[in-house]
Amino acid sequence: MNLELFKNKYINQKKLIDQKSVGLTTPIREINELFEQFGGFSFENGILRIHNFKTSKKWTEIICETFPKYTNQIIVFGFDWVGRQYAKDINKDFTYLFDIATGEDFMLDQHISEFFNVDLIEYADETLDISGFKKWNSKNIELKFNEVVAYKIPLWLGGKDDSSNYEISDAEVNWEINRQLMNK
Repeated sequence: MNLELFKNKYINQKKLIDQKSVGLTTPIREINELFEQFGGFSFENGILRIHNFKTSKKWTEIICETFPKYTNQIIVFGFDWVGRQYAKDINKDFTYLFDIATGEDFMLDQHISEFFNVDLIEYADETLDISGFKKWNSKNIELKFNEVVAYKIPLWLGGKDDSSNYEISDAEVNWEINRQLMNK
């Protein structure tokens, strides 16, 4: 999978967790290549992070618990600064976005390379809310691999969609709390 456009735009890269990929694979060649090249990396202070094989497995399970209709259909490959998880369909050329802040899932009718080389290049602000990240991150904070910027009060419980309602949270804790609240 050619990711030259992506690599040229997102030059601020930092490996935050080890790959530990010896003997690990997924059924999707493109995901294997992505993890071998960028597994465990953070881009632009955490605006986007790419899972490694181990964290992908864990997050695929978390997403499938939250959205059961995707069980055995997806592999989660990355996430953004507000905790939206991105996944690839195992059998089709679809990419998915899962947003715990809204409790929604979205199918992006495109190949994973288009996600990296088109959406994250030509539509980067819409895809990752770069302007929102810059507004929140005026102090140039670098998010740790497991951290996201979450709503203190979820939107669907009346929370405001602005930086006064943001806090740094553990990604897994944020998903679990919101998943439990959604299912009440």
